[in-house]
Amino acid sequence: MTNYLKIDLMAERIIMDRTFAKTASIVGSTNYNLLQEARRDYPGYGVITRSIRKKEDKECYACHMQADSSCRR
Repeated sequence: MTNYLKIDLMAERIIMDRTFAKTASIVGSTNYNLLQEARRDYPGYGVITRSIRKKEDKECYACHMQADSSCRR
């Protein structure tokens, strides 16, 4: 999957993934310049980092291998 910067026009937000945010924190990098350009084009928009929703009831292999059910993965 590629890093991205997405403009959400309905919610007035600039959304980026975690990897894009990390590389955009380096001043002068390509992603930094893309983020600054987006902020100039959409000055009233908020900038957020997208997070992945995790299922609470997800079962994993490691949980089944443990004797107790205290697995938090």
